[in-house]
Amino acid sequence: MIAATVVLLLARSNAQEIFDSAIAARIRLTTYSVQVQTDTTVPGKHEQVTFNFSTMKSTSLLRLREPATQAVDRSDRSILLTQDKLTAYDAVANEYLTRSNKENGSVTTRLVSVLGPLPDALTLALDPATMKNFFAQFRLFRDWSISKNGSTTTLLRRSKDSETMFRFEGAQPLLSEVMIRIPKSKLHWMLHYQSAVSLGLHIPKDANQVYTFTVKAAPPKFANAAAKSVVDKMTKAYAGLKFGVVEVASKEGTSHLYMGGRRLKEDRATFVWSYDGTILSVFNKRTKQFYQGKAPRPLIAEYVVAVGCEVDPIIRKIVANRVPFGDLFPTQATVALKGAVDTGNGMASIIQISKVNPSTALFVREDNHLLDSLESVTVDRRGRILSESKVQYRYSSLGEMPRGIAFSVESGRAKALPLPEIKIMNQ
Repeated sequence: MIAATVVLLLARSNAQEIFDSAIAARIRLTTYSVQVQTDTTVPGKHEQVTFNFSTMKSTSLLRLREPATQAVDRSDRSILLTQDKLTAYDAVANEYLTRSNKENGSVTTRLVSVLGPLPDALTLALDPATMKNFFAQFRLFRDWSISKNGSTTTLLRRSKDSETMFRFEGAQPLLSEVMIRIPKSKLHWMLHYQSAVSLGLHIPKDANQVYTFTVKAAPPKFANAAAKSVVDKMTKAYAGLKFGVVEVASKEGTSHLYMGGRRLKEDRATFVWSYDGTILSVFNKRTKQFYQGKAPRPLIAEYVVAVGCEVDPIIRKIVANRVPFGDLFPTQATVALKGAVDTGNGMASIIQISKVNPSTALFVREDNHLLDSLESVTVDRRGRILSESKVQYRYSSLGEMPRGIAFSVESGRAKALPLPEIKIMNQ
């Protein structure tokens, strides 16, 4: 049976009592779980987000899920907060990060350090002070309509061109719903509090450790499932490329890339550089100048370029903890599987990336799902070819640690110069 709804027009003071009771009820919660669902519409934008947060003693777990939009891919991130550590995992990008808790800040402060500014609905659910400030802008209205339906209390206020509604659940009322509607815009939040569940975060063994999460652009348009399958396997293969040797050949010349976990090396006709996890050594074969010094891994490329040398795009992505060739598939592109061909190194699937400039053809090996070669064509507005390029890749000792001597740098009698100073932005 549906209980009859009783509607009472009450004075402003009664609405204030409900707001105060909801704040007090929230303050009393110390061990709990809450799901927050938001649906926001403003001119030109519609956004939906789901949060799941649980806290128990000194441990908290947040899961944040956002659907894909026209600009960015969907996301599914989980963040585990303990007393002295923060661990976060992005299930879509298969990335994780860790940070020590040096400042011992509030839960919301620590979440901001990873996610940036938090959505208002999430902060409202987690922080009683935020809830109090949010309610303050509605307290002065005297024309609230207050109704009760079982354990649900509803505050409703309508004006000529707007509508505001709050719902509260329970005898000790917890906020359960917010709806604010104005011309052409609508905000709708749903909150559901319950007892906390066990807290834990599983990170797959093949997840990439990063310094900050990747904000992935919305995926391209795949002509069929087969094309997406080839690209997904290729992306996974490059994400796992940690050990081995890659030969890169183009019209500019040939280079050899050595990868051994934290150890890296690139050897070209005009220069060679090597990194042992702490010390970066760079020898410019043209100028006979040799540089050596301590370098943070994320800044290897900046130091190498500063002395007049280069870093292959594969290694640039690896030191930034990003997947090589992930930027070949912009949102506006169309990706199609065009068949397969024997390249001389085995069979390779042909992936065509079109509707972008340059257009690119990828020859993806069927044995290890890495690139056999990459061909690109740049055209002008009339369709005339401006440039063409082809890069070929050969692999050896994949999954194996190269011998230690492979990472050495022969500098002759050149005296080691210190690495130049570089300007670190946003520090």
